[in-house]
Amino acid sequence: MRMKRWLALVSVLVCMLAAMPVGASPSGDMDRSDAVNMMDALSLYAAASGAKTVSASATARGDVDRDGTLSVQDALLLYAASAGQTVNIPTDVAFDASYVMLPVPAYETAATVVITSAAEWNTFIRSDAAVDPACYTAKCSFGTQTLIGLPINGEACVAAVTADEESLYISLVVSEAADTAQGYAFVTVDKTALGNRDVTVTAYRDSEEKHSESPVVAKGIVGTYNRVGSRVIDSVEALSAFAEAMYQKPLADVAELNGFDEAFFEEHLLVWAGYVAPVLGHDMKVLSCELRDSAIYIHRALTVLPYDAFGFTAVQGFPAMLVLSREGYSGQEAVLIDHMQTVKEEAYGTPLDYEVLYTETVNHRYDQMIGGRYALIDSYEAFLAEAEQDDLLGHCYQTVVDEAFFEDNVLIALFTEELFVTENVAIEGVYRDGNAIRVLRLWDYPEDLTATTRYGRTLIRVAASDATAVAEILLIDHSRDEEVHYELL
Repeated sequence: MRMKRWLALVSVLVCMLAAMPVGASPSGDMDRSDAVNMMDALSLYAAASGAKTVSASATARGDVDRDGTLSVQDALLLYAASAGQTVNIPTDVAFDASYVMLPVPAYETAATVVITSAAEWNTFIRSDAAVDPACYTAKCSFGTQTLIGLPINGEACVAAVTADEESLYISLVVSEAADTAQGYAFVTVDKTALGNRDVTVTAYRDSEEKHSESPVVAKGIVGTYNRVGSRVIDSVEALSAFAEAMYQKPLADVAELNGFDEAFFEEHLLVWAGYVAPVLGHDMKVLSCELRDSAIYIHRALTVLPYDAFGFTAVQGFPAMLVLSREGYSGQEAVLIDHMQTVKEEAYGTPLDYEVLYTETVNHRYDQMIGGRYALIDSYEAFLAEAEQDDLLGHCYQTVVDEAFFEDNVLIALFTEELFVTENVAIEGVYRDGNAIRVLRLWDYPEDLTATTRYGRTLIRVAASDATAVAEILLIDHSRDEEVHYELL
């Protein structure tokens, strides 16, 4: 079972990309035109000579020799490259990047990690005991790609990835406003792009003052299994492409997107930040959306199930189409920064106070199996009736409670009958979820598991007020290590 969960989780954490990822603007692209030309070289010379001030993002793009600063040398190299000359500067590397913030304090000793296989990823995500591994997300197909994890503390985005014969250079624009949460920027590149090169990370400090605005979330639904990544929609043509990708329909047939015409895009932008959860129980909400020089930063709160509670896969859509002012927009990309946390006890519902009053199991013959069931006993009369009709164990638990007990309490009764099990079980929790109560039971399998049939009784006390209008009792079984296989002797 755990192997199935792991394979399902890998499908969440590791997105198998059919094509090489694409990165931000090319190195040296000062005006974000997606091309490098003489105008970029002149702009870079003006910045390097002090004639004009440029942002941290422009500095990251203009530092073509990757020495951490803008200089006239960068301008001369870019001018020569634009003129068609062969120059010795790092070349652009296609990449993809994702950003995760974790609900723990920043680590002083966090280091850049290079992950080349699923086994190395498995080791990495389990290296921090304070954070459930489900909090980490990344996009990588380890067969052809390498994942590089850069520790961040606050808002950040990867502006460029380049390489020469010796090094792979990652240019990271980092906000000077530190955050208390530990985060990672995960950068995916082709394995051949990294090769035997060293990874060199240069951080360009962004001191731009923030001007936050509350995003307006347009109405919309996700009626498709397609996962469409974050994107900036700045024209009717871009909106039409989004409609085809997301809904597989022409723009005119998507009612949720009607009304965004050419006049709208003269003053506004649309930013898609929707989330399609691969597992029921996940949740998402947009915390903020802000247009800055380096990127359009969208902070999302993602709540995911921990590994041990990982359920079956299904698609659940959380639409988020954000409306922003176009002022200050010059082609910036959308950067999703996901603040990750796991659902723990809440995965099963609201935890209830409980007490196990009685438990006992006995062996019986295979041909005497009479089935099991779970019941809520809310009166002394019902309790006596259950005890009277229980031929195997009824005489054992008649004195567990009295009539006064049911003034403030009720009993959850687990009448169990199971094959190939032992007495090595324990109740780990009781939860209320809607009109159901869920009981979590832990199995501790011994090494010498034998084939036998056990008939059991477990009586659990909960407050009567916690069991009002309960219509169903559910039993959830798990083990500490579900990857272990036992040979039946």
